Amino acid sequence: MTARYRVTPVSTVGGRIRVPGDKSFSHRSLIADNLLEHNSTGIIALNSEGLVIRHNRILHAMDASGAGVALKETSAALVYGNEIIHCAHGIMADSPMNPINRIVFVGNTIA
Repeated sequence: MTARYRVTPVSTVGGRIRVPGDKSFSHRSLIADNLLEHNSTGIIALNSEGLVIRHNRILHAMDASGAGVALKETSAALVYGNEIIHCAHGIMADSPMNPINRIVFVGNTIA
């Protein structure tokens, strides 16, 4: 079976994309309406505040660290309306140093 890698363009406000789906120190960014399939992982946000991750389809991220959405040291994010299917981990989020954690997950489909 040949793996297909397809990432549609990412809408970004105030940030940059280094690797498909990887956001590092990209504050106030929008990741919307993307298809990520057969990749090692989905969307990863590192040390980024004010993220909106919406209406993405993340399929078949099956590596050991293959999370549909992973938030590391991110304390302000809205994750809604995403479809996360057949990933090693659906959603991963750690607890940042900021005492006020504003990570909200609404209306995501995880299977």
